[in-house]
Amino acid sequence: MGKATGSVNFDGGSDTIRLGPGFDWQSTGRVYIDSGALEIASNTVFWTETGSTSSANTWEDTTWDSGVAADADHEYVVWAMKNDGTGGNQTRYMRTPAAKTGTFPGKRLALEGVGDNLVGLYLKTKDLTIGDLRLGREAHVVFASYNEGQVGEQRLSGKITVVNPAGSKTYIKGTRSTQSRYHNIAADLVGGTNAYIRLMSYEAHDSDYQFTGDNSKYLGAIDACWYNAANAAHANFYGANTVGGNPTSKLVNGLVVDHSEIIFNETADIDQPNRGFYANNTDNYVNVVDGKTVTWAGPLNFSASDTTLTKTGAGTIVFKGATESAGVLNVSAGKVVLGANAVQNLLIGTVADGAAVELAAPTVGEDGKVALQDYLYIPAASYDTEKSAAENLAAYAATAKVTVPSNLGLTGSWAVTYTAEAITSGEDTLGYMIKVSAKKGGFLVIIR
Repeated sequence: MGKATGSVNFDGGSDTIRLGPGFDWQSTGRVYIDSGALEIASNTVFWTETGSTSSANTWEDTTWDSGVAADADHEYVVWAMKNDGTGGNQTRYMRTPAAKTGTFPGKRLALEGVGDNLVGLYLKTKDLTIGDLRLGREAHVVFASYNEGQVGEQRLSGKITVVNPAGSKTYIKGTRSTQSRYHNIAADLVGGTNAYIRLMSYEAHDSDYQFTGDNSKYLGAIDACWYNAANAAHANFYGANTVGGNPTSKLVNGLVVDHSEIIFNETADIDQPNRGFYANNTDNYVNVVDGKTVTWAGPLNFSASDTTLTKTGAGTIVFKGATESAGVLNVSAGKVVLGANAVQNLLIGTVADGAAVELAAPTVGEDGKVALQDYLYIPAASYDTEKSAAENLAAYAATAKVTVPSNLGLTGSWAVTYTAEAITSGEDTLGYMIKVSAKKGGFLVIIR
């Protein structure tokens, strides 16, 4: 068994350096290689070439561009490192064939970046299958047009395992010149709570991403992110499993929209109480298509109190989880239903004609009563302290176009109590939280 420590230089020319079974590869220092590939037991590692900031390997059918036949039992690793001791970052790509269909010829393809050095899969194939794709630190999957000048869909199928450590991200994006702007991620996603996928538009245009695989074993974050003010990423989901599974602990940024758009194309009960919906910056949109209803059980959060989330599309979204940080909700189309917890810290902004915000019936406990709970936030400027909580609720709901169901939407005879709690910052009153409680029978109680 061999061990490599310190600084080791491999100069393989155009050949492959092979280290047989039983070789224990442990590098505690810098490793340099001029060119070629390093093969360790059943793994083949493609390295960044000396002096190159962007280089690639590719294959045709089952043969690498070097003329060497691919091995179906091999794991192929694309690994980028600083390779000349002089500093500077390196980027290594695995470039897929420019073809309508293709299948990766190896057992597994792994992308592993080191430090600030990036690795990427550069997709030139219209419909590509990779049975086992492993995305590590700072890995990039780049959708490039399979036919320059032709707008169309590209699809990546198989399985994708995201293993980036905490604090790093995996990037999926288009290219500057690509005409193929519709990126179907049909592969099943797998990953723990540290996994983080950032979807990016590129500087020339918006990018559309479609998640159509079974992602129920993916517990990490998905982030739809802008490249610049003119271009956004559009993340399309088709059912609850395409969003991911329920993280093992609360993940505030489970689904992020950052100057971009989240689109729900199917009715879905996303019963994942630990997966948060997070709006970052401005111009954030959540679109539910006509005739569909999406229920989101996890928390709703905003990066700042003036961060906006605008509901578009004629469908309905139901937010059931707590709004844990303040933000602004606008509704330009369709309907938003807010559960009792979802109204915390949430400011109702602009509700367009024909759109609606509706307050859901509060939670009834096992004792048959509605325990005191938040119902709706009213800014201080819209609250008349000379009137009761119930009167302020009715007046504000009419102005803000918020539907308050009769008798809170509870079935039967209930005695409802409305109270108002001042929300302050120092000596300033920011607004009032209308709270409700109720019990069967009795009389309506109004507390000023």
